[in-house]
Amino acid sequence: MPSFLSPDWVAELDRHLSSFSAQAATSDPLTLQYVVSGVGSQNDECAYTILIGQPCRATAGRVGIADVTFFTNYDTAMQIALGTISAQEAFIRGQLKVQGDVTLLLLHARTLEQLNEALAALRSATKF
Repeated sequence: MPSFLSPDWVAELDRHLSSFSAQAATSDPLTLQYVVSGVGSQNDECAYTILIGQPCRATAGRVGIADVTFFTNYDTAMQIALGTISAQEAFIRGQLKVQGDVTLLLLHARTLEQLNEALAALRSATKF
C-alpha cells in the first residue's frame, strides 16, 4: 500500500494512468503539474506531473512548462484526493492556487472526470 505522494505512489499513479490511456478521449495532450508543500516530517515539497494524452503518464518532479500547475499544501491535497472537498471548493477557499491556461481544464472536463473515476482503485489502495 503506497503512501500518498511517495515515489511508490507516483509509480502506481503512472501504472493506473497507462491503463487509462486507451480510454482517454482527448486529441490534444494536457500536462498537469501538482506542487504540494508540507510533505512529511521535514515539510518537504513534492511535485509530480500528469500527461493526459496517448499515452497517459505520471512522473515525479516538475516539468519545464505545464499547461496547468496546481499549488497546495499536504492537508488540502489529501482532502481533495479523498474526496472530502473538491478541487473547486479548495480553489474558492484559497487553499488551491492555479497557474496556467485554466480554459484547458474546461475543454478536458469530461476526460478529467473519467480519469478521476479510473483512479478510484488507487485511492482505495493508498495510505493517507
